[in-house]
Amino acid sequence: MKKIITIFFVCVATFAAHNLKSQNYLINTCCPVGGPLFLNPNTIGDSSRRDINIDHTQPQNIWQVGRVTKTVFTTGYSGARAIVTDTINPYPPNNTSSFTLKILNCNHMWCGGGGYAAYNVQFEHKYNTEAGVDGGTIEVSGDGGTTWKNIIHSPIDTAAGSLTGFYTAANTVSSLGQPGFSGNSTSWTTCSFWIQPYPYDTVLVRFTFASNATNSGDGWMIGQINFNPMGEGIQQYTNFNLINVAPNPANNELKVASTSDKPLQGEIYLFDNLGRQVYCDKKFSTNTIDISSLKPGIYMVKYIEGNNYSTVKFIKQ
Repeated sequence: MKKIITIFFVCVATFAAHNLKSQNYLINTCCPVGGPLFLNPNTIGDSSRRDINIDHTQPQNIWQVGRVTKTVFTTGYSGARAIVTDTINPYPPNNTSSFTLKILNCNHMWCGGGGYAAYNVQFEHKYNTEAGVDGGTIEVSGDGGTTWKNIIHSPIDTAAGSLTGFYTAANTVSSLGQPGFSGNSTSWTTCSFWIQPYPYDTVLVRFTFASNATNSGDGWMIGQINFNPMGEGIQQYTNFNLINVAPNPANNELKVASTSDKPLQGEIYLFDNLGRQVYCDKKFSTNTIDISSLKPGIYMVKYIEGNNYSTVKFIKQ
């Protein structure tokens, strides 16, 4: 009887580490209660297991959510747990493993008189792979997964400064056959990208890890993911291309120019990547904003004139 009970608990433990089949799969950031949505395996009530769609059609998919006890990866970002390519073992040879986030389009939803202009998706991660050979990439789909594009080439994310901490087109990973993260990150790295206003019901974001015939390393680990919707303001406003900003990136001063011959005589706001207002001028007419006190990062300029508005992103160096 004791042997049966022991086997039962071993099976339960294994099930908890490996069975990540979601019952929801939909990241719903519409009208968030209590602030931006976080997927953090170390917080009580975390929805990682519910909202991360592990691709179980791939043989031996190694993505797991659980306590990390590996050689290089010894803990998660804010605790012992993480989203990782196997919580215990090095990644195997000839492996391809993906998980997908399905993000609901809230651009036309109004929450107490306000909606959203765009979404910032930010994640903390580490990678430990054979450089240039094995690694991970991020792809985006606006048609339900029929076609995918690498995030650095995606039309869903095209504005200057919309990618932070990413690989470039020159960083091809041979096992993936496209650009991706590869090598050894040595420490936690923050990456973020924007999902622009889009006509689709949902956007799919796919994280894929791949290895060749000779494995080497702990793989890829995502510590947490957070989703920050950027506010639209009042419902009756209509989005127009009213302004341009320069330089971008900027250091101490940001210049705002009208896209027409008409002088600027409206309201202007700056928001950080968490949607927090950091600047406001309700009678803006100077064309220049002092940003010297802002911390480095991604910001959004929102200009309102009459019933029209424009939103433009920029990087503060």
